[in-house]
Amino acid sequence: MGTRIGIEQLVKVFGNGREAARAVDGIDITIEPGELFFLLGPSGCGKTTLLRMIAGFIDPTEGTIAFDGRDVTHEAPNNRNTGMVFQSYALWPHMTVAQNVGFGLNIRKVTGADKEKRIAEALDAVQMGEYASRKPNQLSGGQQQRVALARAIVIRPDVLLLDEPLSNLDAKLRNDLRLQIREVCKSSGITTVYVTHDQKEALSMADRVALLRDGKIMQVGSPRELYRSPNSRFVAEFLGETNLIRAKAVDSQPDQTTFEIEAGRFATGLKSQTENKQILISVRPEAVRLTEAGGQNSLPAKVLHTTYLGETAQHLVEVKGCDPVKITEMNPFGSSSRVHPSVGDEVGVIFEPGDIVAVADE
Repeated sequence: MGTRIGIEQLVKVFGNGREAARAVDGIDITIEPGELFFLLGPSGCGKTTLLRMIAGFIDPTEGTIAFDGRDVTHEAPNNRNTGMVFQSYALWPHMTVAQNVGFGLNIRKVTGADKEKRIAEALDAVQMGEYASRKPNQLSGGQQQRVALARAIVIRPDVLLLDEPLSNLDAKLRNDLRLQIREVCKSSGITTVYVTHDQKEALSMADRVALLRDGKIMQVGSPRELYRSPNSRFVAEFLGETNLIRAKAVDSQPDQTTFEIEAGRFATGLKSQTENKQILISVRPEAVRLTEAGGQNSLPAKVLHTTYLGETAQHLVEVKGCDPVKITEMNPFGSSSRVHPSVGDEVGVIFEPGDIVAVADE
């Protein structure tokens, strides 16, 4: 069973007086036992500072951190039983893979057959058993990162902390390791906190995500919740692409609202909106459909740009009353595709009513 992490009103201020900067600003989070929890956000948002406070490398200015109810706010890192995986691997070049993995066990005075068994189990978990006798400089970047992960889990930590572990790898290697890291974390049952600025990493791996900006948490939820139901303009724009449209609610019912822009009216699944009020809505590019000009329930539009990408096509269309609308079309030119747009064509667009979200303006 993993460890529950409780964080209450956590603050970290660097500097004094006018030079003071609040890197972490009043954060409250509960991370559940065995959860793979992501801290996501742009550079400078406070996610690595928060991770390092959980590890004990940085002391908070205010607030508390607890592991299963035990206050560890000011405990030394070596008393917290956490495993850390760094961006830079941090492997000893003169040691073999097995020696690197076993380093933490030496500090904990684990010896003999138990030590060898735990090293072998950790290497097998990351599929590196056959490389036990090699040196780090004989491994690829992805293999070195797997060794670093094995070194972190071999000590059987209460909490596993990963600081952008895949950022030094190429795109294909990152994709290959995402699933493996998730499988290792979930099969071990260790509570894991993972820092990244990569939205796809968070969406594809996390149980839950906290999206940070300027030291504050903007939204917490599952990847699906954050992507499909962003609560603000920042969240909608940071996680993938979106179309942000200012529209006026003209007919609001308990289960749907009709909005109006210069190009016309469109229905949404939004409930009980204030009529005659301008509202900012978010519509993902994949939730916009192209139709023939004048199609039923469509808004008139003109194609500004189109890019064919094989399995998808990306279109940019002009719709009066809003910024150019981005559309992602799946299986373009396939049997289900009714429109084959070219630049300058008059077309119709339909916003899928159930995929329209009202977001807070900022």
